[in-house]
Amino acid sequence: MRKYDMPLLPCLDPHEQDHEYRDRRDQTDGCHRHHQSDQPAEEDSRSGYHFALREMPRIGFQIHVNAFIVLGMPEQVDNQAQDSVLVGHDLPETSAPSDAPNASTEEALSATNLVVHGRAPVELTVYKGEIVGLAGLVGSGRTRLARALIGDVRSTGTIKIGGRKVGRLTPERATRAGLALVPEDRKVSGLALGASVEANIVVSALGKLMSVVGLVRPGSRPRLATQMIKRFVIRPPDRKKLVGNLSGGNAQKVLLARAVGSKPVAMILDQPTAGVDIGAKAELHNQIRLSARQGAGILVISDDLDELLELSDRILVVNSGVVTGNHRKADLTPASLLADMSRSTTNG
Repeated sequence: MRKYDMPLLPCLDPHEQDHEYRDRRDQTDGCHRHHQSDQPAEEDSRSGYHFALREMPRIGFQIHVNAFIVLGMPEQVDNQAQDSVLVGHDLPETSAPSDAPNASTEEALSATNLVVHGRAPVELTVYKGEIVGLAGLVGSGRTRLARALIGDVRSTGTIKIGGRKVGRLTPERATRAGLALVPEDRKVSGLALGASVEANIVVSALGKLMSVVGLVRPGSRPRLATQMIKRFVIRPPDRKKLVGNLSGGNAQKVLLARAVGSKPVAMILDQPTAGVDIGAKAELHNQIRLSARQGAGILVISDDLDELLELSDRILVVNSGVVTGNHRKADLTPASLLADMSRSTTNG
């Protein structure tokens, strides 16, 4: 496969993206006949190959895989065919939820009159069994809003988890109340790379593994770790393996398994499939949907608009730290969503 070292461009403006991709493509084509990289593709949706396939119909590549298979021109090749060839096998069947079939009328996570850094008040509700996407351009305040919901950023207003108000919110209190966070950067703030898979999975569930005398019940730690390893198909299936020795996709599975293993009422997933290959991404999507079917309310932040549209029942658009749009997934296309994200807020 011809290698184009083009990192994924942030969601700034679709026309600017196209011009930048084409400029880089033309520069690369000019020198490609003199030099072809032998470096392997990195397992990173932002710096490898597969991320760019969705952009190829606009910017005009021919798709090759490993220099042996020519799939054809981009407009002739659907996404499923691309993905299956790239990973070397058929991907698991997925079906995106429609109109929140699992959602109840019970609130999993809500914010009322939430003010962060002096911005306009935010009103937000995620129901049990519902997946809500949080979309916005880079710098729109999505992650800051998520951090406020878990008590990691100072804010005013009312936050309820499972319908219960949490006073003097801190990350520890939010976790005890049933809110789990999968942070944006698994290596910096997500995982203990020098600890085992088991230790990383069970750390958020220790309170629920204790007996009435305050001790962790015998066998409960390895039992939970083994259950999560099987559910998430973590490879190798070794609970004693150091997380730092896992591939990016398997490390991300451990991070999501930790959140799910704590049996939360609600989860905030910030870039849940960043830096994983297409196969792991499909598996993670299925696990996110399964958690929603089991009753968790899920808030997903992602730079990947296709991912948001595939996973979400509703999508909230954030602009300058304020929720400026609330859309059913069925009413959106990638183009209309990006247009709404790009629209300047009038009150922020």
